[in-house]
Amino acid sequence: MLTRLQLTNSEIWKPVVGYEGLYKVSNLGRVKSLPRWIFAGLPNAWKKPAEILKGTIHTNGYVRVGLCKAGKVRLRYVHKLVLEAFVGSCPKGMETCHFPDQDRTNNHLNNLRWGTRKSNRQDQKIHGTYPSGINNPAAILTPKLVRKIRYFHEVKNKSIAWLACKCKVSRGCIQGVVEYTTWKDV
Repeated sequence: MLTRLQLTNSEIWKPVVGYEGLYKVSNLGRVKSLPRWIFAGLPNAWKKPAEILKGTIHTNGYVRVGLCKAGKVRLRYVHKLVLEAFVGSCPKGMETCHFPDQDRTNNHLNNLRWGTRKSNRQDQKIHGTYPSGINNPAAILTPKLVRKIRYFHEVKNKSIAWLACKCKVSRGCIQGVVEYTTWKDV
């Protein structure tokens, strides 16, 4: 009889949806190519063995692999391949969610689920990975600057237009800061 630990760590392989007979994906988030013949002109042909693909981490933090079909390579996210093979296609209005650990490189089936955008954002807020404030890669302001903006607006009575000009950001950005609709945690 298998223990629970053995059941969760046993690797199960299923065909990659759309690439059946070419690639398989496992519940542990690994992708492998199946053995196949490679033809490079007429007497040149050889059998390529099966191999585990080495994924690359995209700038957004997710792991991608290149899958080839009919001579065309397409980059696919591993987490989506796992869910499509083991759970089914993405339901309308849903997206992939990394839960419970929010590690974008952990593509184990037990860490993935289809969920709504709202539930995905709530998970990110719980785990502190939601891109707001200083965690937002597009953030221009810093917590120190946010405190100065609020001080100059509330104590020194500086206008939003003046602050926007000095900080080189939009008036809407300053408006959000002084009304505490953005940078709420500072």
